[in-house]
Amino acid sequence: MDMIEILGALVVGGVTGAIAKDKLIGNPQLQAKIRELEGIYKENNNLREDKKKLSRQVEDLLSELKKIHQASQDNEDDKDDMEDDLMKARMELKKLKRENEELSRSLKEHKQACDSYEIEIKNLKEKLG
Repeated sequence: MDMIEILGALVVGGVTGAIAKDKLIGNPQLQAKIRELEGIYKENNNLREDKKKLSRQVEDLLSELKKIHQASQDNEDDKDDMEDDLMKARMELKKLKRENEELSRSLKEHKQACDSYEIEIKNLKEKLG
């Protein structure tokens, strides 16, 4: 192909495009469809933006949920630790109560023994004196 044929094809294509453009732009039904299509594109873009915003909100909420879940787990662990500490404290209290009872009985026995020894000493002093 030589240059003249290429230029001729371009000119014919340009003229044909201009004629087609004039016919299409002058068509009111086509204009209505174009406006409808532009409206759909605009609505689609708005929906896309809304979707992005909602996706970010979902990510934020999932992140917050993860934090709350972790805090809940930490609280559950703290509760378990406190229950263990309470159980140990109760066991220690029972042990100390038993020891206290044993010491109290032992003290009573020693007091009775001391009272008995005092009476015996008194009796021996009376026999000697």
